[in-house]
Amino acid sequence: MAVYFSFFNSIQLISAKAHHFKGFDEVELKFEEKVTQFIGDNSKGKSSIADLVAFAFLGTNSFGEKLDFFKQGENFAWVEVVFKDNLGNQRILRREITKDKSGKTSTTIRLDHYNVPSTKMKKAIDDDLFLSILNPKYFLNLTPSAAKNMLCSIITIDRDTVEGLLDEESAEAVIALDYSIFDVDEKRSFISFKIKELESYRKELEIRLSDTFDKEIPEELTFDEAEFVETIKDLDFSNPIAYTRLKELLEERDKVMQHNAIRNYLIEQKQDFDENIEMMKDDLNKTVSEIDSLKATHSGLERFKRKYLELVVKEINSRLDKVSIQLLDKATDGSDKEVFYVRYDGKNINTCSNTEQVRAGIELHKMLTDLTHLKYPLIIDNAEGITILPSGIKSFHQTITLAVVKGYDLSYVGEDNIVTNVKTLKTMGRLNLEDICIYRVFGDIP
Repeated sequence: MAVYFSFFNSIQLISAKAHHFKGFDEVELKFEEKVTQFIGDNSKGKSSIADLVAFAFLGTNSFGEKLDFFKQGENFAWVEVVFKDNLGNQRILRREITKDKSGKTSTTIRLDHYNVPSTKMKKAIDDDLFLSILNPKYFLNLTPSAAKNMLCSIITIDRDTVEGLLDEESAEAVIALDYSIFDVDEKRSFISFKIKELESYRKELEIRLSDTFDKEIPEELTFDEAEFVETIKDLDFSNPIAYTRLKELLEERDKVMQHNAIRNYLIEQKQDFDENIEMMKDDLNKTVSEIDSLKATHSGLERFKRKYLELVVKEINSRLDKVSIQLLDKATDGSDKEVFYVRYDGKNINTCSNTEQVRAGIELHKMLTDLTHLKYPLIIDNAEGITILPSGIKSFHQTITLAVVKGYDLSYVGEDNIVTNVKTLKTMGRLNLEDICIYRVFGDIP
């Protein structure tokens, strides 16, 4: 059977089951179409609901971590979610994990009872986007690189538009390159490596060019061959002295020839040296020119990235209210540094309270769903800290809240605050104000 995954663009949870997953022996959950409220005391499994959903679709917890999901002492576990897709069709997704005797874990995924390779599931759902929409705090903890890539994937800006905003020199330096915002850092790293190689070669050339030809070329000696021949003709070889004279003449000729041969050799060496010098000068000029060109390209890519991210951030922040995002900062050397700063109401998100962080995550959830048109559930853990959720949250695709309430097992809160125990399905009546530690509701508690 061929399995197509476009329906993962919309996921509305209907129910979920788990067996030996984390702290659960067995659990069965149901979800309302719009808003589902779970309550329970500490350590009753509320946070595991978000992990259960994330595990079913991605094989991770709601923060993208691959943990040991087995209930202690068990070696087989599974979760199963029933959800409605973008066409309104009901589907069943089941993920099983088995641990063998060596401790190695294997995974089986079934969609509508058919086995699905994990590689296809990975292609079907973008992990960062899914978890950022599902978990209000996940997006806040992304690395700068992951945040940049995700935001640039949902805010697409035409490359020509960005290059048109660059100065003329930068635009000319990058216009012929094959690159995008996603590989600009890789291109810059390669160029930096190439510049380093060329700088080393340039220094080597400069050292070699500082050498001089330190061998002295002697003056040319002459030997009159015609006079030598005439002298030999005039010698009286009946006289022994003639042989001595002949020997002297031959030695003199050989000496001159050897001297001139050495001189010619040195001249050839000097010519080769001079030619090499000219070649090295030419090579040095080309190397310097290439270095300058690469530096211009590197700088152009840096300016392209800066301008691109400025446009992305401007578009993102225009869709946010109290939240703002920053993707670039300045390093100590003055160059651009990739960062991921999130601020809520002007404050660094890391200094914000849990309530403020959740509110920031909710705002980001809306921004991401509006831009991507992906419809995934929003699961708010530790929701007891928010007395009143944003008024627009009821218009979200699906919202699930998990709040601490003293003395309760994991339970649903239904209409008129009627509480039902998840495990026993026992109705416990109306939620009593006196039983609440700090409890978040949609509006004031009646």
